[in-house]
Amino acid sequence: MDFLSGSTLSGGIVNGYNALIPNGGAVATSFYASGSIKTPLKSLNLGVAFDYACMGPNQANGVGVLNESGYQYAGALYLLWQTTGKLSFNTRADYFSQSGYLASAGLPGASFALTESVQYDLWKNVLTRAEFRWDHAMNGSGPWGPPPSLDNEFMLALNVIYKF
Repeated sequence: MDFLSGSTLSGGIVNGYNALIPNGGAVATSFYASGSIKTPLKSLNLGVAFDYACMGPNQANGVGVLNESGYQYAGALYLLWQTTGKLSFNTRADYFSQSGYLASAGLPGASFALTESVQYDLWKNVLTRAEFRWDHAMNGSGPWGPPPSLDNEFMLALNVIYKF
């Protein structure tokens, strides 16, 4: 498997009480895996990530439904094309889904995002980046923005970053 030389694979499990879960917190278990894969083209890299979290019964505390459970999962694919020593193009596609009471906490039940970036290393330790991102609520719940909320959200960012 010499062609995979330089590729990485990692994963883990995190379990414990999470006070940030809506309606009083709950015990949550998260499973995650990620990896970067070298391709036959030296300038092209592929990455993948997947996270799954299952939340135990929530604690209601006078709000919501007592003992409701839920889940969240997210997957992402990354593509990096290093055209020169200073210029790279990045594409990332993300999918997110969650259940029940979690979806009513302000995020959609399912969403998709696509991010395109162009990065240029301007000087030593200084890079510039232009990034465009599109987020889409796939179930029509329109979670972004004040009412009337939107099914689509767009962002354009320009960055100058100094690396220490």
